Amino acid sequence: MNAAWVYVMVALLMAGWGPDGAYSMVAGFRFLGQLVGYSMLIVMAVTAVAMRAESLFTTDIVTSQGALPNAVYQPVGFLLFFLAAMAVCFLPPFDLPTAPGELAGGVEAEYTGARLAVMRLGRFVLVFTLATAVTVFYLGGWLGPVLPPWAWTLLKTLFVAAVMLFAGRYVPRLREEHLLAWGWKIGIPLALLNIFYVGVVLLLFGSPSSTSM
Repeated sequence: MNAAWVYVMVALLMAGWGPDGAYSMVAGFRFLGQLVGYSMLIVMAVTAVAMRAESLFTTDIVTSQGALPNAVYQPVGFLLFFLAAMAVCFLPPFDLPTAPGELAGGVEAEYTGARLAVMRLGRFVLVFTLATAVTVFYLGGWLGPVLPPWAWTLLKTLFVAAVMLFAGRYVPRLREEHLLAWGWKIGIPLALLNIFYVGVVLLLFGSPSSTSM
């Protein structure tokens, strides 16, 4: 997963560098620092998910949540992954690379027309990709009663994407140094604690049953 973030990082960094504007350049480097901090949280949260499933295959991860979704089984990991996903998508309150009231649009400041549309389309693709990841890793993927599997996946993904897009708009934007301090000093220790917790639970009680929801 982190390999994919490299393309996002390069795209945003070059989008800020290309116009040769002060605001856009600062915004591009902001995203670089932000991504380095939060990509660690995503990897560590996924590590705990893989520990429970005893596999990195998404089908096994979904099946392992038949008795209890990971959002309930490991709520700290779920919260860290969700917040880190919002930060990677630079959505409010983690929208430092755009910061409309501070950097006049940031990496988007110098773009109009088709180029701006492509950038925003890419951002929405990133949101829905990570919303799908949240659904698979923490919400049981396609598991659910009555409806067909594809419908459950779609409904869960749309719900997560809606929360990502709208929830942060009602929270004040964090300052850059506070955001990075939260990631390195609080987020990573909590992610390590979550890995330890999942390991202890698995050691004491074994792997969860794979019954369907």
